[in-house]
Order: sequence, then structure tokens, then C-alpha cells
Amino acid sequence: MLKTVLPDFDLLESLRLEDGRIVLMEKHLSRMKRSADYFRYPFDENEVKQSLLAEARRMNDGLYKMRLLAAQNGHIRVESKPIKELTGKRRVCLAAASVSSQDLFLYHKTTHRQVYDLHKNSDPSYYDTLLWNEKGYVTEFTNGNVVCEMDGKLLTDSAG
Repeated sequence: MLKTVLPDFDLLESLRLEDGRIVLMEKHLSRMKRSADYFRYPFDENEVKQSLLAEARRMNDGLYKMRLLAAQNGHIRVESKPIKELTGKRRVCLAAASVSSQDLFLYHKTTHRQVYDLHKNSDPSYYDTLLWNEKGYVTEFTNGNVVCEMDGKLLTDSAG
């Protein structure tokens, strides 16, 4: 039996915290739980939720990016840093080469960022790089989600 050797990594979710309210918390928890099950990481959803809510109480005024990290041993870490709303247009570029739709780390949010680092444009005049796969489908940015407006609604698969 051939066994795939995986690099060391933590599971990762980035959540938006607005004035003490965690945006789409349940969806983010659900996605992390699916990844934890897939990689066989221990995941106590109640403990994770309590850690997030404790951080939200601590950072209850303003806008923050919360990073939820789950280690292979079950250790949970929550970090927060202030963010500023982006205004205006940003210049982005299309990745020079496709990513593989078979790449495991494009289906799970983790600290293993090799595929993103490989495709990120080094030109500082670009804000981000848009990834696409060998089938020609746009997938995501190297450092963000794709958001589309359809019928007046903003749609993304960011916590899907």
C-alpha cells in the first residue's frame, strides 16, 4: 500500500470580526470540520467556537481579521489583527500557468501555501494573482476569494 507523505501544516480559517460579531462563523466552522475529518485532525467544535467567541469578546470594537488555526495534535489558536476596508480599484493579474484541479491543498484551507507562493506574481504593482485550473476555470486569488455579482447579489465560495 502506497502512503502519501504530507508536509506539516495547520488547518486555517480567516474570519471577519465586526464590532464583536463573527461573520459566517458557522460556515467557517463547518468547512474546517470537513478538513479536520479529511486529514484526521482532532476537532472539538465546541472548544473551537468558545475560543472564537472569547476572542470576539476581547476584540469587540472595530474591524478585524481573525485567523483560526488547528494543529494536527488538536491545539487551537486564534489570532486577530485590525484590518482596513479596501476602497477603490486594485490591479490584479492572471497566473502565468494553471493550477491542478487535483491539488489537495486547493480544496482545504491550510498553512501549506506552496501552490499559492509558486503562482503569486512578484511584480509589486499587482495587488493579487488570479488562479485558474487546467480546465480553464477561475478558482481563487493567491491571497483572497473571488466575488461575483449576479442578479444584484454578491456570491463567493469563501466559506462553502
